[in-house]
Amino acid sequence: MTAMKPIPFNTEMVRAILDGRKTVTRRVVKPQLKTKCSHGGQHEFIQDDFIEGVNFTGFVCRKCGYGVCGPHFKFPVGTSWIRPPYRPGDILYVRETWGDYSECQPGGAGYYLYRADYPDGAEIDTSWDGVMYDLPRWRPSIHMPREAARIFLRVTDVRVERLQDITPEQAVKEGVIDPENRPYIQYERVGQLEWYARNRLFPPLWDSTINPADRALYGWDANPWVWVIEFKRREKPKEVS
Repeated sequence: MTAMKPIPFNTEMVRAILDGRKTVTRRVVKPQLKTKCSHGGQHEFIQDDFIEGVNFTGFVCRKCGYGVCGPHFKFPVGTSWIRPPYRPGDILYVRETWGDYSECQPGGAGYYLYRADYPDGAEIDTSWDGVMYDLPRWRPSIHMPREAARIFLRVTDVRVERLQDITPEQAVKEGVIDPENRPYIQYERVGQLEWYARNRLFPPLWDSTINPADRALYGWDANPWVWVIEFKRREKPKEVS
């Protein structure tokens, strides 16, 4: 059975998804994994699908077997405790900054507005019937109920890697924009834009999503292990219509 799970995004990244610029997200692995493989170098994680009858239990280092519960002969006899928050095929509903407009508009409860649809500093809405209404009090994404969600994603791939392993192409797919608010997919010199996206734009974007008190552990310079979650937009599932 396909799972339905929430995933939070800040307003800037919601706009990137709506624009079609963002098709991947990275989330910190907690707790962090051991830094070095016992067989030398870094771990090289692959899906733990070695157990008959078990589909995608988690991840394991292909070189040393790190991540497997219980003994193993080269590769697992047991299950992996390195399990991702999402798996390919999962349907995600995006939690974003939102407001309930039922008090101001005809139609009752269930009329929602979304912060990403309005310019920074906007206070007035005229989208419903051309009449000016004060925008509602914006609520944090963490409090958004599933019935208020408008963006749905299907997970297409999940893997685990170090943050700084991100490629220039992946940085562009993260939805970065330059200081003048121009999507980098619009630039002509593709090679240059991708390098700039990876080395100049993505690091501060990542750090902006990490609590300042946690940046020594999870910031760009710390190079933590992260889940890489690729996705595609999809229609709203019937079961939440």
